[in-house]
Amino acid sequence: MCYYKDAQISIPQGQATVQELQPGSPLHAATLKGDKPVWEPVLVDLYQPSGGGQPRQAHLLFNNNNQMVTSVDQLLLLRTGQLIRADKLVPGTHQLVDKDGNEVGIAQVSIGTFGEAVYSLASNAPYAGTMDGHLLLANGVITGDYILQLNAEELTARGLIAAPQALPQS
Repeated sequence: MCYYKDAQISIPQGQATVQELQPGSPLHAATLKGDKPVWEPVLVDLYQPSGGGQPRQAHLLFNNNNQMVTSVDQLLLLRTGQLIRADKLVPGTHQLVDKDGNEVGIAQVSIGTFGEAVYSLASNAPYAGTMDGHLLLANGVITGDYILQLNAEELTARGLIAAPQALPQS
């Protein structure tokens, strides 16, 4: 679960590219209160660049004219309050969430190899079986950090990760 090097990550002072961060850097992380994210300052706990290009990445184009390159297993927050993997997103079906809790449509999802190094990133918020403190803002949409990916099986069992929808048969 990784962000491409130019991903814009929310920090208390505004935004920074993921490659500018390091362990101990200030970071913004959210907790959901109802359907609204509440942002709090935390610190970067895990920051790990990969050794090179990833075999499969997701290029996401959003209806708000933002885009993002991530690993295919990057978790993103749906309007339903659940997380979903980047490679399971369906344009016109799924709605993501911006920093204020507003819907962000998905215009396109492409799977391939799009870039160089990608970076794993996690907040230092304690993990207690929920998303609290582990939701980050990247390129205008709320994503899950690496801690959530590590706990995906538990989060799926709790109903916090959406099951992929069956695509219509042609």
